[in-house]
Amino acid sequence: MDKNGKNLDDLQDLNRSSVIRHLAMHEGCSRVELAKVTGLKQASITKIMRALVENGVVAETGFTEGLKGRRSIGLSLNYSKYMVIGVKVAWERLSIGVFDLCGRVYGDIFTCSFDYLDLANAESAVALIAQYVEKFKARHPGVIAVGVAAPGPLHRGEGSVYVTADGREGRVYFPFLKKIRERVALPVVIDHDANAGALGYWWFRTNCDARMALLYLLASEGIGGGVVSKGQIITGQRGHSAEMGHMIVEFGGRKCVCGGRGCLDAYASSIAVEKRAHRVLPEHPGSALAGKGRVGVADVFSAMRRGDEVAVGLVREAGVHMGRGFASLIPIFDPDLIVIGDLMAYGGDVLLAGIDEVLGRSLSRFYKKPRIVLADPGDDLVLLGSAAIAIDYAYSHPTELLMPGVS
Repeated sequence: MDKNGKNLDDLQDLNRSSVIRHLAMHEGCSRVELAKVTGLKQASITKIMRALVENGVVAETGFTEGLKGRRSIGLSLNYSKYMVIGVKVAWERLSIGVFDLCGRVYGDIFTCSFDYLDLANAESAVALIAQYVEKFKARHPGVIAVGVAAPGPLHRGEGSVYVTADGREGRVYFPFLKKIRERVALPVVIDHDANAGALGYWWFRTNCDARMALLYLLASEGIGGGVVSKGQIITGQRGHSAEMGHMIVEFGGRKCVCGGRGCLDAYASSIAVEKRAHRVLPEHPGSALAGKGRVGVADVFSAMRRGDEVAVGLVREAGVHMGRGFASLIPIFDPDLIVIGDLMAYGGDVLLAGIDEVLGRSLSRFYKKPRIVLADPGDDLVLLGSAAIAIDYAYSHPTELLMPGVS
């Protein structure tokens, strides 16, 4: 039987969390408003706010217009008191930075590259993470938690990443979360990189708009996806929900790295575009890409911007396949906003034209077409999202992390 009961301490932490989350989304609200939206009695709100103000978690920000025109004291989280460490583990790079609760970076971001995320490099990454967590803690005593964004497939419950074991073929699960927790004294939480990107965009680019359902497509060497609804990541029972890279867009089509066929990853990732370029270029000797030897996705985007027909066709084709994926996802998640981030966002209007081509003729009239935006590829939403993961955990455990020692 699941142990779903709540003792008094659990309920107190849950109530504090509810208040803090509303404050994070509604700067300057009053105690009366908090009681109304949380359903807590005014006496409970008064008690909670007394503890939060006395411990410096919340500050009173002067008078604001309250209910029925009455003046009330506005409240705000003390965003600068606490910090978190965000860690992005990618297939060929590690990035670590310190963020405050508003997502602002403090100091430099540490980055390093490696050949590929195999077992040896995963062990090295854990050692570097532990080393830099200690360095950042020494510089910033307000650090309270560490958030890690890792590539999929990720076993979310165990925090294990499917890394290569023999070249780039054989793969095994590496217990990232367990290994980091063994070497780091702070609370550590982990999530899929696409989930982190979705949460980071929702948290810091939409101002925590709880009414917005957001679908984020991490489109780089591989394809990942995350969905935020009512301020929460949709994960599914085993943490694999919204793994958009492995939805089928061409039944029985190209073989994917996952072993399946016809996955979006095999049609719309940067690697898929590069492979497609090498297949079609022999038929187009007049293309600016012909005769270049190995063609990278950056070459394709560069030629696309110069109007090369082959490059334009390659990017538009990737957009068409993304559109097929979105056409299937929109009726399921009904998003208000779709965000495409990372390398493939360089596809710009050409990529969007391919998406629009499909949605224009495929989307049911019962569903509205969501707004689709391309995130700035230089805006590292996954690293920002790793900080959001840690912040989200802190807001869910306020007694432990924001006001330790307070009963």
